[in-house]
Amino acid sequence: MRMMMYEPQAGDIIALTNVRPKCIDDLNRPPRFYLIAYVAKANDIDEYPDLLQFKILSSKPIKYGEAGMNKSKREKLFAVRLINLMTNVRVWKALNSEEGNTNIINKVLQPKSDDGDSCSVCFSKEKCCTRISDIWHTIRSQNLNDSQEAAVLNCINLSQCHHQNSVKLIWGPPGTGKTKTMSLTLFALFQLKCRTLTCAPTNIAVLEIAARLRRSVNQSLEYGGYGVGDIVLFGNNKRMKIDNNDDVRDIFLDHRAKILIKCLVPLSGWKHLLSSMMHLLDDPVEHYSMYLQKRAAKQKQNAEKNEEDDRTEDYLLTFEEFVKNEFDSVSEDLKICMTDLYTHLPTSCISLEVVKDMVRALGLPKPIKSSLHTIGAANEGLKLILNDFKVPRSTVGCLTQLRTKCTNTLKSLPKEFSVPISEYALKNFCLENACLIFCTASTSSKLHIVAETRPLELLVIDEAAQLKECESAIPLQISGLRHAILVGDERQLPGMVKSKIAASADFGRSLFERLAKLGHKKHLLNVQYRMHPSISLFPKK
Repeated sequence: MRMMMYEPQAGDIIALTNVRPKCIDDLNRPPRFYLIAYVAKANDIDEYPDLLQFKILSSKPIKYGEAGMNKSKREKLFAVRLINLMTNVRVWKALNSEEGNTNIINKVLQPKSDDGDSCSVCFSKEKCCTRISDIWHTIRSQNLNDSQEAAVLNCINLSQCHHQNSVKLIWGPPGTGKTKTMSLTLFALFQLKCRTLTCAPTNIAVLEIAARLRRSVNQSLEYGGYGVGDIVLFGNNKRMKIDNNDDVRDIFLDHRAKILIKCLVPLSGWKHLLSSMMHLLDDPVEHYSMYLQKRAAKQKQNAEKNEEDDRTEDYLLTFEEFVKNEFDSVSEDLKICMTDLYTHLPTSCISLEVVKDMVRALGLPKPIKSSLHTIGAANEGLKLILNDFKVPRSTVGCLTQLRTKCTNTLKSLPKEFSVPISEYALKNFCLENACLIFCTASTSSKLHIVAETRPLELLVIDEAAQLKECESAIPLQISGLRHAILVGDERQLPGMVKSKIAASADFGRSLFERLAKLGHKKHLLNVQYRMHPSISLFPKK
C-alpha cells in the first residue's frame, strides 16, 4: 500500500514514533514508543507548497540530539494522524464564552409552551404577501403545497420581526420536500436583503442547500451574474471538493477572493485595463509610439547584453496590426474583468446603474473589432480613420461613431472600487457585505469578528436534528442574531458519537430533539412525495 504524506492541519492529534507503523495497532507493540502531540498551528500547503511548517504541543519533550549534530544522524520521527479536535475546541470555547450573543441561547434554555407561535404583532398572510409581492409569483410557480407555503411565509415573517427573539422548528420527514422549501425560503430572504447565516452539521449538507439556492437565484438574475456577490459559501476547499463542483464554485469565498484580487491589482486590473482601452480609443497614435519606444529600449538592453532575441512577439508590428492586436487583447481582458467585478462584488458596493453601463459597454467592442478588420481588408487608411477622418454613411463613419460611443460609456464607469486588496481583508469584506452566508456550524466560529462589524439577523440550521446541541451553541452566539430556524427530523439518526460514555449522557442529542420533547411547537411538512400513498399509510396502521 502506498504511504500518503501527512499534511498537518490545526487541531490534529498526532502520534510521533521512531518506527514507521503500518497500522494504528503497531503503535502499541513493544518496544516501540510514541508521543502524543497537538497541532496548534499549520501553514496551508496549497498556499505555501514549499514551506511545510507547523507548531505542536507534545505530551513530552522531544529530543532532537545535541546542538550542531548533523541532520542525517538525528533520529527521525514519523507522524500518524489520529483525530482532529478543531470542532471540539470550538464547542468548548462557545460553551465557555462570556462575550457571545445570548439572546437566542436564553430562549432555548428556558422554553415556554407557547414558543414556536408566530408573532401576533408582525404576522398576517396579507402583510407577508405585500412584503414579497415582487417575488411571490416566483415562489408560487414552484408548486408548493399548503404546508410548504406556510413554512416559507412563517420564515419570511420571522425575518421582519424586530421586537422579540424566537426559535422556529420545521419538521421535515424524508420525502416531504424539506430542501426545496428551505431553498425557496432562502431565495425570499435573499430578495429581501435579510442577512442570513445558513449552517448544517456536514459539508455535504451545506453544499446541497447552497447549490439549490444558487440555481434558484440564477433563474432570477437579469444582468448576468449581478447579485451573486451577495451569496458566500466558505469552508475547507479540499473537504468540500469545490474544484469539482461547478454549481457552487462562483460563490466560494476563496475562489471569489482570488478573482477579485486579480481584478483589483493596480498594474493589470480594472483601473489599468479601463485606462488602456480609453487611451487606445482616444489616441491610438500615441499608444503606438509608446509601443515603439518600449521596443527600442528593449532592443538596446539586449544589445548591451549581446543577446539576440528572435521571439515572434518582438516582430515589429505596423500601426494597423498593433491597433487590431491591442484592441482585441485589451477588450477581451476588460470584458472578463468587467464580468467578474459585477458578478463577485457585493451589490452594496456596485450599483445597478453601473452594472447596466457595464453590460452596455460589453457589447460595444464587438462591432468596433469587426469594423477594424473590415477596414483593414479594404486598405482605407486606418491611421487617418482613427484620427477622426469622417466619411458619412460609410464603414469609416460607423467606426467613428462606435468609437465615440464606446469611449463615452467607458468614461462613465467608476475607475476604482472601495474594496481592500489584501486577501484576508477582502475575505472579511465579502463576508461583511454578504446577504446569505453558508458554512458548517463548526466553521461559523470564524464569523464572530465579522458579525461585530455588520451583525447577522437570522440563523437557519439545516439537518438540525443531526447537529449536537453543544455544537449548535457556536452559531447561536454570533452577534446580532435575532431568530433561529431549525429544520430537520428528530426521528432520523442523530449526530454520531463514538464514545459510549458520551452517548449515555445524551452528548449526541440535538437542540431540535430537546425542544421537541419539551413540547416546542413544530411546523410539519405533511405531504409525502417520495413513496406511494398506500405504502406511507401502512406504518400508520
